[in-house]
Amino acid sequence: MRVRNRLAWALSALTLASLPLGGCSAVDQFSSRAETYNDQAETIKEQQFLVNILRSAYREPVQFSDFTQVTGQASVSGSANFTLPISTFPANLSRTYTASPGATVSGTQSFSVVNLDTQAFYEGILAPIPLTSIDYYMEADYPKALLLTLFVSHIELKPQGIMGHDHGFYNSYYGDYGKFEAVLQAAIDLGLTTEAVNGSKDVGPPMTAAQLPEVKDLATIIGTGVSLKTYQLTAKGETPRDPELSQAEFAAYAREDVPEYYRLVRKAAVNRFCFAGDTAVNMPLVNQELEAAGVLVPGTSIAGVKFPAAAVCGAGANAAASADTGDGDNSDGGPGVEIDVNRGGVVVPETFRVAVTTRSVEEILYYLGEWTRAELKLGGVSSPPPLVRANNGEQDALFVVRRSCDAALPSVEASYFGGDYCIEVDPSGKDRSVEVMAIVSQLFALNNSAQNLPSPNVISVLSP
Repeated sequence: MRVRNRLAWALSALTLASLPLGGCSAVDQFSSRAETYNDQAETIKEQQFLVNILRSAYREPVQFSDFTQVTGQASVSGSANFTLPISTFPANLSRTYTASPGATVSGTQSFSVVNLDTQAFYEGILAPIPLTSIDYYMEADYPKALLLTLFVSHIELKPQGIMGHDHGFYNSYYGDYGKFEAVLQAAIDLGLTTEAVNGSKDVGPPMTAAQLPEVKDLATIIGTGVSLKTYQLTAKGETPRDPELSQAEFAAYAREDVPEYYRLVRKAAVNRFCFAGDTAVNMPLVNQELEAAGVLVPGTSIAGVKFPAAAVCGAGANAAASADTGDGDNSDGGPGVEIDVNRGGVVVPETFRVAVTTRSVEEILYYLGEWTRAELKLGGVSSPPPLVRANNGEQDALFVVRRSCDAALPSVEASYFGGDYCIEVDPSGKDRSVEVMAIVSQLFALNNSAQNLPSPNVISVLSP
């Protein structure tokens, strides 16, 4: 009888002791769940990216949401009921011991999804990508052709003087993509890159002389590294010399016969496009690329390219003239890039101003969507994906959306309009789709608020 009593008490104690241990295990070990939440957040971001590309491909409105927070709770409770007989009658009857242990483990989780539809959000994703972001990715050694194909919508060569005509190269499925890519690659071969230079940024709106007294503590502000810059308003009907001055502001000043206006500016490190290297080294390659794309008509070639000192990387104080600061003098009177064109053995020098127009994040999504539309033959016409040159000289696919992917490879999958689509992770790196998705996702996070400083979308590589 004593042995039986001891056994009952031992079982009871073991049952009670096991409950808190199991509870600790259930409640405290949350690393696997945290990793699962991270994986789910990754999937949500990738699927949202792909679905918005498909919306653009189907020409439907894009819609953005943000998966912001996950909270979870876990609890454990236990119980044990025992029946211990006090006595039996008659005394020689067996005694029955019963135990009814129980345990309950529960977990709850909640998450937040916010619709991004505010004015500040849309002003952010509609704003041109700043040169600071472009410079960062260029310095990170991404293929320049890949980056600039994403970021640049078109390149313009504007002749100086009364002779000649503008040359525009547009980067889209509906433009002549082959010519644009050839001109872009030729510029890269000629040393096109970015650099940080000392410059200045505008602080606040333009002001007339009558408005200056309204600025509170103007003298104190100027003493903190901010200076007052004077801009001359050109004659009526001409383009203003300050590229940050809107056409509406220019027209208003012109009507009021305001001869000059002012801006508060501060010194800052800014970024710009510039050219580095010996242009003569790659000239045969440049001619080959431009001729193959039809940029150069038969019988013509480029004999040489000369850049003004201000457009050469490391030009010091002159470099700030073509930075994205609003300081550039965009008149036709300064030096431009000189392109010596050989026409049938006769070399004719032509001078151009070079301007690059960049995209916003929303424009990149639409751009990728139009290529996807062509790749999937949604508009009735099929087209292969655009190709860009990698650092090793090979041609890689910029962005490819498929109706089915290799089951042996990881992929990003989404359903839209009753169809299944995917982006394949290519181990060889010949398909740059996932890399493009990562870049655009980062730009989306960096440029989703109007609180960011505005940036012009037309950047003068050469500001003559």
